[in-house]
Amino acid sequence: MEDLPELLRSARLLSGQWSCGVLSLQFHCLRREKGGSPLHDAVELCCEGVKALLVAHDCVWPHERPSCFKLADDRDLGSLSPWPWGEIETDVSLNSRTVEEDLKLAPAVKQFFGEIEAGLPCPCRLALHIERTSFLWIACEQISAFSNGEPLPMDRWKNQRARWWQGWAEYWAAEGGAGAGSDQEEAFIPAGETELDRSYVPPQEPAVSFGTHDVPPELLAPVRTWFESAFSKDWEAHASAERSLDIDLEDQVKLVRERLEGDEFGSWKYAREIAGWWVEGHRGYVGVLGVIHHMPMEGEPAENMLAQWSLSLRLREGVWTIRTWTEGWNEKLDNCRWASAWMASKPCE
Repeated sequence: MEDLPELLRSARLLSGQWSCGVLSLQFHCLRREKGGSPLHDAVELCCEGVKALLVAHDCVWPHERPSCFKLADDRDLGSLSPWPWGEIETDVSLNSRTVEEDLKLAPAVKQFFGEIEAGLPCPCRLALHIERTSFLWIACEQISAFSNGEPLPMDRWKNQRARWWQGWAEYWAAEGGAGAGSDQEEAFIPAGETELDRSYVPPQEPAVSFGTHDVPPELLAPVRTWFESAFSKDWEAHASAERSLDIDLEDQVKLVRERLEGDEFGSWKYAREIAGWWVEGHRGYVGVLGVIHHMPMEGEPAENMLAQWSLSLRLREGVWTIRTWTEGWNEKLDNCRWASAWMASKPCE
């Protein structure tokens, strides 16, 4: 079933039924027939031999402490019957150690059936990310796929999804010609690529230069490495600082390199100030203020932007690593002494 998350990517969860140890889930998936016509029948996943069925809720933002978490009334589910969610988009994870860590550390968990310890030995552990900070976790003995009441083998399902993407490609090749593709396919057309000047040199400033702070060195270590390794192109150090439990280090190093030399090339992050931190058990947080430098592109001059990063950390086997992070502009830094000095000394011409 390792192909299941990819087959359900961009699918919509339509409904679910929970009864007598069996959970049935209906999805609208991206599928086409051999001739190219869309398939509208839902794909049904039947989870049999369920040992655990739980819903976990977490904080919205990395800087929010788990100890201060309060579950909103409209998210506090009483039961799964009737099905509490309408038609929604959902990402799917299968046998994810990261999700299981999230489940153990979540500040609010609703146990509908069984416990996490009972579900961990199961061969199929499916997580439906219902909301950005909530997920339904199902641990069961077997998952079977059906369509229109008939079994749907994985190879047939993969071919149907491939035909959907083929229709997408034909639409793109026709440059949006009338009748070439559906409205749904239009939403998946990628943006065009811009040729970048790989010889460009960003401002020769240290990636990290914090003033006085009281962050424990062991908590700050992965944060410092995360910023510095992007400049030194030490992809293994960067991957280790933001370690995933579900990907081999070698594969994660490749992904880091592709990201930093691909979509993110042309932007450099400079960390200059600690904006806050905390530690609660195996969870931690570090906030960082700084500057993002964007190289000149498409005739536009280079640009410096004041930024803020919020990094959520996890303690794993005595070592802190970055679990996730957010990035945003921070116009409030305009009057900050170091920010004003940076902007004055690094004009964009």
